[in-house]
Amino acid sequence: MSECLFDFPHASVWCPSCYDAEIQNRISVEMKRANDLKEREIDSLSGITWGDQKPRVVTQNVLPPQKSQPSWRGGIRVEPTRGN
Repeated sequence: MSECLFDFPHASVWCPSCYDAEIQNRISVEMKRANDLKEREIDSLSGITWGDQKPRVVTQNVLPPQKSQPSWRGGIRVEPTRGN
């Protein structure tokens, strides 16, 4: 099917031609994005800067030492009741 035969709004899942069109649209968007990223990579390697971008500084998050946990588990102590 190359043409949509439905005359009402529908999800592309229900129509093979609309599904194919949606997939082609997604592919073209992702290819455009990949092309833009590749252009940025090439420009950054050649020394051209992109606007006011600063190099990202990687910092290590050092966590304070954790206090040792008690060996017993939490919960409620239930003592048996004494009958009268």
